[in-house]
Amino acid sequence: MTEEGIFLNDAKTEKFGPFVRRVSFRVFQRFWTSVQHELSTSTSIVETAEVGGVMSSTGDMISCKVNNRPLGGVPNFDRHLEQACTASFFDRDPPSGAQSKDGQIYFVFRAALHWEPTPRGPLGWMTMQANLL
Repeated sequence: MTEEGIFLNDAKTEKFGPFVRRVSFRVFQRFWTSVQHELSTSTSIVETAEVGGVMSSTGDMISCKVNNRPLGGVPNFDRHLEQACTASFFDRDPPSGAQSKDGQIYFVFRAALHWEPTPRGPLGWMTMQANLL
């Protein structure tokens, strides 16, 4: 996975793109590593998950929580994303202006997985999106 695989899609997120990529890359790298172990070579999977994260203005994680529950193709798909957020959601140099009016920094992480078994082995893709609110 590369930082280029993380999609940013709104003005505030784009404005603070390097910061959002830095934080989200750590979260999604840990997430992908953990979810890979749940993938089967014989089962089709279409799955999504969304987790919201709150960071202090100094870059410390305040909370991470699941915003929506997945369909159930990968056991604990949402929990994998939540745990990755809990372990990797921090930054030692958050930019001024990334905070909301209350002084905290809000992220939303979304992951979507499509996995199909084929005669040559499984094929699939995962998209990952991060937004700064």
